[in-house]
Amino acid sequence: MEIARFDSGNRNDPGEFLLACLSEAESRESRRTILEKLMPLLPFGHHPLLQIEQHPDAMVRHRLRQHHVQYLNEIKLRLDVRRLIRGGIEIDLEQGAFLVSRLSGDPYWTPERFRQSLDALALPLQERYIQEKEPLEQLDLFLDYVFREQKLAGNQANYYDPRNSYLTEVIRTKTGIPVALGTLCVLIARRIALNLQGVNLPGHFMLVFKQEQTEIFMDPFHQGQRLDRQDCLGFLEKQYIPPANEYLQPASNLDILKRMYRNLIAYSVHQGDQNQEKILRQHFAILEDGQ
Repeated sequence: MEIARFDSGNRNDPGEFLLACLSEAESRESRRTILEKLMPLLPFGHHPLLQIEQHPDAMVRHRLRQHHVQYLNEIKLRLDVRRLIRGGIEIDLEQGAFLVSRLSGDPYWTPERFRQSLDALALPLQERYIQEKEPLEQLDLFLDYVFREQKLAGNQANYYDPRNSYLTEVIRTKTGIPVALGTLCVLIARRIALNLQGVNLPGHFMLVFKQEQTEIFMDPFHQGQRLDRQDCLGFLEKQYIPPANEYLQPASNLDILKRMYRNLIAYSVHQGDQNQEKILRQHFAILEDGQ
C-alpha cells in the first residue's frame, strides 16, 4: 500500500498527512483509499483549497493545486450535499443555499463567513425591529429595509446569469432572480423571528407572510410588491395553469433548493456546459433520492 512509504506531512495531523499522501499517490486505487480517509476530515462547506493552502510543504501545495484541486472540490461538494440531507429531518436552508453558492467557484467563502454576512445584514434591522410590536408594522419595517434601504432587486438586465442564483453573489451585488432574492429574505427574516416563507409558484418564486387571519404575498423580484391570493391565482391563469390554492402553500426547504438547482441546470444546458450540467444533476439526484 503506497500510504506506508510517504514521508511528507505531519502524521500527528491526519488531514495534513493524507494531503501529502494524495500529492504523491500514483495509482487510482491509492487515491481512492486516501480520499475515503481524507474527505470526512474536511470541514462541511469548505473548499478543499482552504486546507491545501494551509499545508506546510510548498511542494505538496503545488502538486495538489496543479493536479488534484478540481476533482477534490467536486467530490467534496457531493459529500456535503449528502451530509446536508442526512437525518430524515427538514434540511437546513441556509446551509443548502450556501452549497449552491459554492458552485460559483470562489474557494474563499465558508459557511461561517456566509452566516456572518447574513448576521451583518440583519443586525440593523434587529436593532429597529424590537421597537415595533404589531406584526404588520414589523413586516413594513422589514420590506422597507431590504428593498428600499438595502436595495435588493431583480436582475432584469442579465436575468439568466448563474451568479443570480448564488446567495454569496446576491449579498454582494444586491441583485438576483426571484428564488435567490426570496431565500435571502427568508434567511434575514428568520434572524428577527418574522414569519416569512417561500412559495414555489410556477414561473415565479414568491414570499408569504401569515399572521392569524392576515395573509400577504410579496414579489421579491419587484421590490417586495404586495399581492393577495387572487393576484397570485391570476398570475397562474396568465400562464394557462389552472388556478389552484395548492400552488400557494409555503415551500419546504428541500423544494426551494431543488428550484435553485433546476434554474442552474437549465442555464448550463442552454450554454452547452456539459461538465457543469453533470455536476448539477448529480447534486439534484442526491436531493431527489434523499441519500
